[in-house]
Amino acid sequence: MYLIIDPSLHGSMHLLLLKKDTCIEKTYSAYNSDLLLCVDTFLYEQKCTLESLFGILVVIGSGGFTSTRIAVVIANTISYTKKLAIGSIRHEELGVSYENAKKFLLPQGQYISAIYSGEPNIT
Repeated sequence: MYLIIDPSLHGSMHLLLLKKDTCIEKTYSAYNSDLLLCVDTFLYEQKCTLESLFGILVVIGSGGFTSTRIAVVIANTISYTKKLAIGSIRHEELGVSYENAKKFLLPQGQYISAIYSGEPNIT
C-alpha cells in the first residue's frame, strides 16, 4: 500500500491509500497544522499501520506554501523513522496506479524537497 498526501486544497487535507485493487480517498476539513492527526486518523480508519506501507507520496507544486512544507516534513520524518520509500508527484499525476507508484519513489535514504506553486505570502 502507498499513502498519498495531497495538501493542495485550501483548508483541507486530502489523503489517499493506494492498494493493489483499489484507491481509498478521504478529504478532511482541517488546517495544515492538523495533517499529522489526519494521517493517523485515516490510517486507523483503514486498519492500516505505517509498517504495512510500501511508501509515501506527496503532491508538490500546487497548494499553499505552508501546507506543502508541512506535508513534505511529515512525509520525510515518517520515511526516515519507519525506513519507508518516499517520493513526490504532481497534482495531474494523482491518478497513478498501484503498479506505477513505484516509479515515483526515491531510493531508500533519500528525501523529497518541496516545490511550491508560488512565493510564500508571509503577513
